[in-house]
Amino acid sequence: EKHEQPLWVSYKLTKAEVRNKVAKRKDNFRLDPVIKTGSATIADYKGSGYDRGHLAPAADMAWSKKAMSESFLLTNMSPQVPALNRGMWRILEEQIRKRALKEKELYIIIGPIIRPNYKTIGPNKVTVPQWYYKIIVDYHQPEIKALAFMIPNRKPQKSLQSFAVSIDKLEEVTQLDFLNLLPQKVQIQLESKLDLSPWKLPKVNPDKSKVSKGETATGGKYWISSTNKRHNSSCRYYQQSKGKLGNKDEGVACKICGG
Repeated sequence: EKHEQPLWVSYKLTKAEVRNKVAKRKDNFRLDPVIKTGSATIADYKGSGYDRGHLAPAADMAWSKKAMSESFLLTNMSPQVPALNRGMWRILEEQIRKRALKEKELYIIIGPIIRPNYKTIGPNKVTVPQWYYKIIVDYHQPEIKALAFMIPNRKPQKSLQSFAVSIDKLEEVTQLDFLNLLPQKVQIQLESKLDLSPWKLPKVNPDKSKVSKGETATGGKYWISSTNKRHNSSCRYYQQSKGKLGNKDEGVACKICGG
């Protein structure tokens, strides 16, 4: 209620669900009719420079038209920096689906990490999280295992693997008790250690600058589009169009992010 977004979202993803794609994405973002006390609205995100970032990914719900549609409820959204949402976060979602094809099923938990001195957007003062977490659990023999990530809400500067943490660490940061329905012995086994090796994740490096042919990724920290608009790194259009990196005194300031 206070932050106008869920503190956690969880769901099960099976091999059959990943294979059975029956629903197409329609981007029908809308209010959640179950919430009667008010929530974030589309107006909160408009012109904010942040994406309406899915917590439970739309692509994970392609097995059902109803599930796909409900993934666009604003109660499943959180303000994400475009460079994260469309980059490393999207790649992690894709890797989880690929992993689900190799396992019987995975259990996934996602949420924001909100620290003091957070920013807000829109009339409803939707909180902008400083970090996001994701937990993936494979609760099937012969090798029960879990993996967790804690990724900052900004353009990543490190590899995906460098953001891996233990679930114990996430519990310390979020003050949430994850996997609490599992036997205590199993909880300790899964939560205390950090082991990437069983997951065989490919190395995902920080997003590369999207530079049009003939340009070089030098010159400054602002994105100067081919239409001469200047975008800062929080803008949804930052490095999402033809252009080049430039300085504060170049181009015309974007009306959305202020340049």
